[in-house]
Amino acid sequence: MDWNEIKTEYIAGGTSYRKLCEKYEVSLTTLQRIAKKEKWTALRQQADDKANTKIVDAISKKQAKTSEKIIAVADKLLDKIDSIIDTVNDTQSLKQLTSAIKDIKDIKGFKSKADIREQEARIKKLEAEVNKDDNAVNEISVVFTAGSEEWNE
Repeated sequence: MDWNEIKTEYIAGGTSYRKLCEKYEVSLTTLQRIAKKEKWTALRQQADDKANTKIVDAISKKQAKTSEKIIAVADKLLDKIDSIIDTVNDTQSLKQLTSAIKDIKDIKGFKSKADIREQEARIKKLEAEVNKDDNAVNEISVVFTAGSEEWNE
């Protein structure tokens, strides 16, 4: 009986003790005893956690690359707009360029002073609400409807 093979299959996931018992023709009690002794469940959880971490890292790297590409394209677009802005005279084209610049500003995360002040004001308001809740007095009233002689019994 190759217990390492059984253990590896369990840790890799996708199967239960019962299925392993059927496949390898071992008793459930024996398998459970060995698995408990060698902490198979914890090892399986560690393997799952490690795999999930790798997945999250891969997704994060892919999202970072995508963000970098978007910012690079936004930079190129801004350079193009900068090079033609002096040659544009009609209102429609100027509106389109203005809209494109606003989109680039959003992509790059630039905020106007007014936007920053508004965000700071919202943060202060939230902090004030939290502090108000922390300072609130919590009272509990307990009313006894029976006489004291009934409570003494």
